[in-house]
Amino acid sequence: MDNRLTSNRKARQSGTPGATEISPASVVIIVIVVVIVVAVIVAAFVCWRKGWCRY
Repeated sequence: MDNRLTSNRKARQSGTPGATEISPASVVIIVIVVVIVVAVIVAAFVCWRKGWCRY
């Protein structure tokens, strides 16, 4: 059982190129970027609809 765990960990660390595995840090960055983009779009749309913004 111990052997399997260590070999699993090694396989995970090496990571083959093109693996679908994404690091938690990049997931957080992607989520933040998406949230910011959506917030900007919603704010711009609301602003435009209310007539606050004069483009």
